[in-house]
Amino acid sequence: MPHWSMSMTVGESNMEHGLSRSSLWKRAIFLQLFFFAMAGLAYVFYRKDIARNPWCLFVAEAWFLYLTLCHVIERYVSLFLPLAPVATRGGLIVVACIGAPPLMVVGVVVIHNGHTAAFIAFGCTLAVALAVLLVVWIRLDRTFRAVDHLPS
Repeated sequence: MPHWSMSMTVGESNMEHGLSRSSLWKRAIFLQLFFFAMAGLAYVFYRKDIARNPWCLFVAEAWFLYLTLCHVIERYVSLFLPLAPVATRGGLIVVACIGAPPLMVVGVVVIHNGHTAAFIAFGCTLAVALAVLLVVWIRLDRTFRAVDHLPS
């Protein structure tokens, strides 16, 4: 497990590692493109099931939604919240790594099970997970936003 200094901020960490804003933007864009490519690959595998059950594709793509939102929040912290502790950014990465595999495994089970109630329960669980991530994002923004950069 990486060691994150509680006193180091994201901005200081970016400077220490020589990460410019342009390189942070490149990372943000290319990783999102990777997620979209993986979502397209999931579509290729599950497109035959769409005619039988249109919810299959949603479940197959659901964990990409979770990973994408985690990545967007993590990149937002890197780009726009330089005063946030670096452990916050690392914690978001850990949350993404812990949350996505169970969503993927449960999604595969739900697809192969095929019951409508399972699809609905999975969709509700995903909605709660995404809502929690949005609440975390709002809280991070309100806590660590640089006040001197706000428009007057």
